Amino acid sequence: CAPAPIYVFYGYGNITILFDSERTEARVAEIERKKEHALAVLKALGDRTRLEILRLIAQHEDQINGKRLAAKLKLSPSAVSRHLAQLKEAGLLVESSPDNRAITYRLQREALTGLPDVLLEVFYH
Repeated sequence: CAPAPIYVFYGYGNITILFDSERTEARVAEIERKKEHALAVLKALGDRTRLEILRLIAQHEDQINGKRLAAKLKLSPSAVSRHLAQLKEAGLLVESSPDNRAITYRLQREALTGLPDVLLEVFYH
């Protein structure tokens, strides 16, 4: 994968082409993947109900399931399930089943703490 030329200068009969050695096809693809992930996270965070679900999960780490979330939020279990699916797809939640029966949820803190760095990388590359 050859890097694409970034700047071309012409002067005094010479042409100078500068390349960004980090802007390879693989690097561009990685940045695009990170951009899609950042969009999924921001979309998941862009809903008041999902933010409330994340807050409740953070307060009751590995001790709250979908049924309890639905009761606390006064929503149907299917509505909570749809919100949980979007949060999981964005990488914001981890499921566990400590007793092999009820699925409980835990916040994936790294997905949130790493978001500013991902956004800055997307903005500046």
